[in-house]
Amino acid sequence: MEIKPNKKIKDIKKGDKNINIIVILIEYLSKTSVKNGTLITHYLIADETGSIQCNFFDEIGDKIQEGDILYITGAYASLFKHHLVLYNAKPGFGIVGKMDEFFMPFSKTPNLSEKEYEDFEQKDDK
Repeated sequence: MEIKPNKKIKDIKKGDKNINIIVILIEYLSKTSVKNGTLITHYLIADETGSIQCNFFDEIGDKIQEGDILYITGAYASLFKHHLVLYNAKPGFGIVGKMDEFFMPFSKTPNLSEKEYEDFEQKDDK
């Protein structure tokens, strides 16, 4: 399978969809469960252009660890509590896979998830 990234972390914006990216997991942040029982594992991921929080759903979070180099396809970016977060796609719409690489240059800055964003859509005055 040929990996064709279409974004770097520094270029991710709120509302972006179908993001294909190669990243390294640099820090485990936490694990939470939502009302419907879905388990979400939160990691800080990075490439050479910066870092962002990424949320992995259900069993994927149990199969990855800090230091893993991943390719993620079909991801999307959204705001959660005014912070930019990358989400892996739901099963059947994207892939999360481990690369056979042993190292990857990365930068923790800028961390796109540290900035607070406005969480509203501008409305037309028509």
